[in-house]
Amino acid sequence: MSTFSEDDLRAGISVALDWSTYVTVHAYAPNTIQQAINAGAACIEHAHLMDDDTARLMADKDIWLSISRFYRSRIRCLSQVRAWIGFKGICRHSHRL
Repeated sequence: MSTFSEDDLRAGISVALDWSTYVTVHAYAPNTIQQAINAGAACIEHAHLMDDDTARLMADKDIWLSISRFYRSRIRCLSQVRAWIGFKGICRHSHRL
C-alpha cells in the first residue's frame, strides 16, 4: 500500500533537489521501495519486507538503507542484508547499499 503515487514522490523529490537536499521514504514492501527508488529517493527507511531483487536494485542505484533496530526481528536479520549487498562495515542506523 502506497500513500503517495510515484508522480507525487517525484514532485516532492524535485523540490528537495531544488533546495539541495534529499528525500528519505518510509517503505516496507518491494513495490513501494521500488516506486520510491524510481521516483529518485536517496534513502529508504525500514524496508522490512525487502526481497533480493529490490536489495540488488538499491545496491545498483547506490541507495541508502536505514533500518529500525527494534524491528530487526521482523525483517531478515542484518547478516542477510549484508549477504545481499556484501558489505563489510556496518553503520549504527543507515547502511549504504
